[in-house]
Amino acid sequence: MYRFLASTRWLGWLLLVCVFAAACVGLGKWQMNRLDEARAANDLVKANYDAAPLDFRQALPYFDTLPADRAWTPVTMKGSYLPGDTRIVRNRTTNGQPGYEVLVPFETDEGTRVVIDRGWLPIGDDSAGRPDSVPAPPEGQVQITARMKVGEPAVRRSAPEGQVASIELPALEEDLGYPIATGAYGVIAREQPAPATTPTALERPSTMSSNFAGPVLSLVGVRSMITVTYLSPRRVWRHTCSSTPITRTPSKRAGSSISSRFPSARTASLAVCQATPSPAATRAIER
Repeated sequence: MYRFLASTRWLGWLLLVCVFAAACVGLGKWQMNRLDEARAANDLVKANYDAAPLDFRQALPYFDTLPADRAWTPVTMKGSYLPGDTRIVRNRTTNGQPGYEVLVPFETDEGTRVVIDRGWLPIGDDSAGRPDSVPAPPEGQVQITARMKVGEPAVRRSAPEGQVASIELPALEEDLGYPIATGAYGVIAREQPAPATTPTALERPSTMSSNFAGPVLSLVGVRSMITVTYLSPRRVWRHTCSSTPITRTPSKRAGSSISSRFPSARTASLAVCQATPSPAATRAIER
């Protein structure tokens, strides 16, 4: 009665179902890894962003090599800006608007030069490719608080003189022509004395919403169920392929006038293909 299940056509369907199930499992694991990485980044921002600032002498080793768990940690520095070496970073957005970021080297009292990102400026109306004006940093002795951030990778884009395509610290050091800290730079939080005008402060790093986990559940393939319904003369056998044992649920059809011939592959229908969340995925959402 079930010889047709061993046919080449039905074996092809079985192979397709197995490939699809493996893809669901792989994509589900990939999404779960992304979820874990996003949660770790969120925890880091929550722990460090509003923490009490470190003294620069405590944080000095981090400007050579910034550990991942120290990102966004505030640091207090005393010294003076070097406004003549200001650089503009191209292609930056804030609140969905394109613009620039302003980098100014800061020379600490200890003699270390640290690049400080003073904030964002909109695209200029008077001249294309640059902001209309760049607010000057405070002159003389200044005390600042900045949050440490690792430098960015290089990008394959050129930039006009006085501008850079990314905050690639080694390349910026070469452009400036003198040593700077290349392990990290600072995103400004406070300046004392405060200048009259400043660039727009950069946005706080966004934290992941719990809705991010929604796509994860749709791809978890641990209990992917693929139900194939076969039409037969007097009963419908529903074969469920899943991580649980195969079950068959016969249902009688009174008064059926269906022919007694075996159904062809064209008459079979793929009825249900769905993913149910595993207990581990459910616990990940509740966290």
